[in-house]
Amino acid sequence: MLVVGASVAWFAWHRTRALPELTQLQLTANSVEEPVIIGAISPDGKYLAYTDLSGIHIKLSETGETRTIPQPETFGGGRVEWRIASWFPGSTRFLANVSEPGRRQLIAWLSFPKLNHPGVWTVTMMSGAPRKLRDDAYAWSVSPDGTSVAFTTKAGWIGDREIWLMDSDGAHPRKLWETDENSDFRRLQWSPDGQRLAYIRRHLWPDKLDVFVESRDLRGGAATTLLSEPGLHDFCWLPDGRMIYSSGKQSPNGATCNFWEVEMDTQTGRVEGKPRRLTNWAGSCMDSLSVTQEGGRLAFKKWSGETSVYVADLEVNETKIKNPRRLPLNEGWYIPTTWTADSKAVIFESHRNGQWGLFKLPVDENAAQLIVSGTETEDNFLCPRVSPDGEWVLYQAPSTSLTLHLMRAPITGGTPQPVLTASSLIDCVRCARSPPSLCAIGQQTPDNRQLIFTAFDPVKGIGGELIRFDVDDPNDSYGFALSPDGTHIAVVQFQTGSFYILSLKGEATREFTVKNWKQWGGLGGRWEGIVRIPSHRTRLGPRVCRFAGQHSRGVGC
Repeated sequence: MLVVGASVAWFAWHRTRALPELTQLQLTANSVEEPVIIGAISPDGKYLAYTDLSGIHIKLSETGETRTIPQPETFGGGRVEWRIASWFPGSTRFLANVSEPGRRQLIAWLSFPKLNHPGVWTVTMMSGAPRKLRDDAYAWSVSPDGTSVAFTTKAGWIGDREIWLMDSDGAHPRKLWETDENSDFRRLQWSPDGQRLAYIRRHLWPDKLDVFVESRDLRGGAATTLLSEPGLHDFCWLPDGRMIYSSGKQSPNGATCNFWEVEMDTQTGRVEGKPRRLTNWAGSCMDSLSVTQEGGRLAFKKWSGETSVYVADLEVNETKIKNPRRLPLNEGWYIPTTWTADSKAVIFESHRNGQWGLFKLPVDENAAQLIVSGTETEDNFLCPRVSPDGEWVLYQAPSTSLTLHLMRAPITGGTPQPVLTASSLIDCVRCARSPPSLCAIGQQTPDNRQLIFTAFDPVKGIGGELIRFDVDDPNDSYGFALSPDGTHIAVVQFQTGSFYILSLKGEATREFTVKNWKQWGGLGGRWEGIVRIPSHRTRLGPRVCRFAGQHSRGVGC
């Protein structure tokens, strides 16, 4: 993590025509073994609180002296992940959230960090270990007068669905607002006068994720939309009423973000005028914004990342890999999806040459071959698969409805063609690797009580029904995989960890449950015929964050 910040010259400037010169200063530089997770500057600007895998640290800005906060005995020395939430006025204590590390949420094509929150804790500068305030909550910010804490809870599909307030000591919790199952709240921030809350609300559609910044009056009334941008990462409500936010877009070698400012009417919580870009940076993005009390310094996380594609050899018993090697690709975002039918080349997605595309790269060659290209800003290739005969790459095109549009493109490259349309899809399309050369889709009945698996041909389209499966919980979510020989279908029930092996030859259904279930993201591995080893590299530093390819190594102001 590289977190840097701007000098007083930036935020002292207000309503002038010329953009100020920005001064950045890096405050921390952790190694890859101890990556920084998040940080926040104190209201007086004297301290930086930040976290890494070893715990919570407080750094004195002037001298660089750093001390580590003792871990609470309740964790028994186990590994947990701390996240700084907000400082209290007075700069003597701050809020921190603790959660289990390594958890993520995978919903269809979208993978992103899902907050899990065993509790909110308060850390006092001169005392010992953190003190717990509340369980099952994720704190975001402290009111300007220091009396209230805004937090979220009740996890839904993509994040917390409810906004609550509690006293600074954790007493008198009260719910303010809630949203639907496919939306969440995050990054709650107070207005300078403490009368309103602003927050990021995300809504997951079948083909996209909408991101809004909204505000609400604590005394009641409807939400006011302030910003609505797909590339919005974070925002900060400044003491003078302005709002600074980070927004960006995907570039061939990763994401590029810039800071923008917008004037706010603090009383109504509405935007005045048009947003204005403050920076013209490239090759990185910024989030985790925090500001000093007078608004003179901003601390933020600045990150850049990429992914690499590796292949490896399987041991004889297929339980271990050996000889991992990176494919000779340039820097950028590369997402391996499957092998060609002869296992001599890897199919991958990449945002190369300014737009998304599907590529084929033989493992013993250096040049990747374009199969089909997409657009500059949208990943057009969901769940790519190779047909059993090896002639086609099958993929799902994004849709604004719940309807699947399955496409095929020649493995050698060429114009894509439609295969079929379907609705209520429960997972990606699946194909067998040997006769009878079967491909299948999985759908859920309108009452959600059955899963229907149907065969299809990559050229002829939809075929006959293969098998039906009665589900235990109509409100749960399910995934499936097709065995390489096309004789069995595996079904997973995500919330419980129950697996079912369905036979297409009339055999009895087998069932088993995985112990210590942590909610899987899907089925793959051996049945999908691909071994993937993610590799994370960055020019800015070695912090591997919550989604593949994001890196960081420090905090600054």
